[in-house]
Amino acid sequence: MTTDIQELQRFQLENSDVFLVGVHDQSRCNGQPCTIHNRTQHNMRMWVQHFRSDNGLMERLCPNHGTGIPDPDINHAYYGYADCGCSSLTVGGEQVAFVKKGIAITKSGKLFSYIRPGRLSSRVDTIVPPKQLASKTMPKGYIVNSSYGYIHRLTWSGWNGPIPTGLQIRHLDRTPSNNNIDNLALGTQRDNEDDKDRHGTRPMGSAHVNSKLNEQQVSECRTLWLNGASLSELELRLPDLSRPGIHEAMVGNTWRDVLPRGAHKKDILASIREANQKEDQ
Repeated sequence: MTTDIQELQRFQLENSDVFLVGVHDQSRCNGQPCTIHNRTQHNMRMWVQHFRSDNGLMERLCPNHGTGIPDPDINHAYYGYADCGCSSLTVGGEQVAFVKKGIAITKSGKLFSYIRPGRLSSRVDTIVPPKQLASKTMPKGYIVNSSYGYIHRLTWSGWNGPIPTGLQIRHLDRTPSNNNIDNLALGTQRDNEDDKDRHGTRPMGSAHVNSKLNEQQVSECRTLWLNGASLSELELRLPDLSRPGIHEAMVGNTWRDVLPRGAHKKDILASIREANQKEDQ
């Protein structure tokens, strides 16, 4: 009796194009670390996963030497392996995770190079102390290396594996320069936007890079509009803004935090609702 291969559970090895067929069901993991269903945070997450069919062990291939090292999430004993040493390297007391050949990062977000340029080619030397790579701070506060990208993405990937398509790395304290692994989390664009609201870091009003108005203009024009001024009249006061843009600001779809002088929020919202009802009639 043959089993339809489509019915067998397939699993793609991390950082590899290889699929395993017929892997065990996730329920057998019992919540324990597993090289397939429940990978943990460790410094080989960006190394290629490789399954040894001869001994049944899952390995991680060192990006520097190609050496096979038992995957840290193996939950049973194994014997007879020689470690090339790259999985246990430290810098200043901090363990490093290689994100690609010769390039490693610490949990605190320090990026190092073990690449030694030579006359004919570059080679990886893990014996000589590594060189810390320079990074620069971008206008929004994110730290980036010109050759390898954003430090927060490298830090998270080095210890947690590739970032899934469509997801982002969040700074839990909303400090873009704090790239410690404990301050980073996987999330969606919506999660990132919610973080801005929760921490009060969303650019508002005239602080927004695309703002064409300021708080005083909005307050004065909204007062005029609520007292009967037409959009055509307001266009004369706000020549840099389109009529749809003026309308959005007047009805409160934008600039929600700005009230006319002396107005209470509940009163202005009631006035806006009333004005909207009149426009719909």
